[in-house]
Amino acid sequence: MSAPTVNHALEAAGHHALERLGLDPHGAHAAAARAHAKQAGRQLAVAGLNLADASPHIQANPPLHHDHDTGYIEGEQARFAVIYGGAGGLDTAGLDACLRARAALDGAVHAGDADASSVVMDTIFGIAADYPNAVLPFFDDVPEVGTLSQAAAVWLAARDAYDAARAEAAARQAAWEASLPSAAELMRAVAAEANGERTSFDFEGYTLWHEPAHGGWSLTNAYGVDHCRFLASERDFQQLIDTVRRGQDIGPVPPGCEAPDEPVEDDSDIDAMHACYEAQMALLARLGIRADAPALAAG
Repeated sequence: MSAPTVNHALEAAGHHALERLGLDPHGAHAAAARAHAKQAGRQLAVAGLNLADASPHIQANPPLHHDHDTGYIEGEQARFAVIYGGAGGLDTAGLDACLRARAALDGAVHAGDADASSVVMDTIFGIAADYPNAVLPFFDDVPEVGTLSQAAAVWLAARDAYDAARAEAAARQAAWEASLPSAAELMRAVAAEANGERTSFDFEGYTLWHEPAHGGWSLTNAYGVDHCRFLASERDFQQLIDTVRRGQDIGPVPPGCEAPDEPVEDDSDIDAMHACYEAQMALLARLGIRADAPALAAG
């Protein structure tokens, strides 16, 4: 999420001026002035500056001081948490991301822009996923952010579980493949056990029947279909092993036979999308913004 740099102190003063001039019948400018003043205070603290360094636009407007100072305290607490919070919390990049996301959210709310609000909520979800053990600053007054943080934690746990299951399955597959005999070993084992008319040898679902008159073994596949292939050389046995390793079938598969089970699908991304959507709809409903509302002209 990228946005042009905003002078929040100047914006706060501008909206406050419109409010003071009586050009704010619906209170939108008053709300925007407070939001920008808070953001200016947060920026000041995150930059490591003092309250005395506040912009002249703030200093010249005493009604903005309270919100500016409140934002400064939030920013100071967040900055200290980054410095002293230890591993698992926000770092400087995460703090800056939260600061930008808060500015974008305030802008979307002031404009009544449902689409922009949804984009910001997606961004916040991403921050929560990047910092799963951190409490995201600057959103204490936005309960939907807590919902997003919980959804991100659930998504991460589901993704980790899916990755672990895939890794375990891959390890089992590798161990099974390593246990397969070589072509020469399999041919010797088959020759020792299936040696004579009507004798057989079972291998990974296949049955090899000795046919002495033809000097080899005919193959019955896992579905009971006979004479799927004839094996007489080490090369033939290698082809059988390779087919088994790839999980393919030799010979026809009768209609109605179920295919091998597919790996469990990873639905965590879909679940995350639903969680983000629900949080977005809750935010819009709480703020009285229609879900299909386009951005309004400032003012």
